[in-house]
Amino acid sequence: MKASSMLPDNLTSDQLLDLYSQIKKNEAVDQVHPYAVSPPSGTRKYWRSRVKDTTRSDNRKPIKGKTKQIIYDKLHEHYFGASCVTLKMVFNRWVDKQIRKNRGPRTIKRYRERWNKYYENHPISSMNINDISTEFLEDFFAQMIDKHKLTKKELQSMKQLVVDSLHLAVTKRMLMHSPCYSL
Repeated sequence: MKASSMLPDNLTSDQLLDLYSQIKKNEAVDQVHPYAVSPPSGTRKYWRSRVKDTTRSDNRKPIKGKTKQIIYDKLHEHYFGASCVTLKMVFNRWVDKQIRKNRGPRTIKRYRERWNKYYENHPISSMNINDISTEFLEDFFAQMIDKHKLTKKELQSMKQLVVDSLHLAVTKRMLMHSPCYSL
């Protein structure tokens, strides 16, 4: 059986890249993780493994998750650290998605102009998305209202870039939850 016949026919290029990236991450974990990853059994409803932890009396820290992939994600973060994904990187990925959705060139140009005007020269653009909190965003938007004398409509358009970008980050599992949900 060919490997390509095991994949669904309707995968987009983004989905294929994500799948390839996930496979590479899992292979990296397999190379460094000395313990088994155990499936749910009996009364235990979680996948399980462990990592070395010298702060504990048994020198082991249990890792558990509802799926095997969640275990691999936790192990990858343990061994290789969380990757630094910036708001600018996520915004660019979101714009690429909008282009693939056949948004008009004028609309794309407007997105980029807003980004350049409000975000590009602000430290928020280079912040790790995991470090962006709801409170930080509220302060940032208040600053922008004062600095640029924004109308309600322009503020909403400006906010939407971050809201949609961070929503994409959640969808792509780069972020657990968006700080924009409570704005």
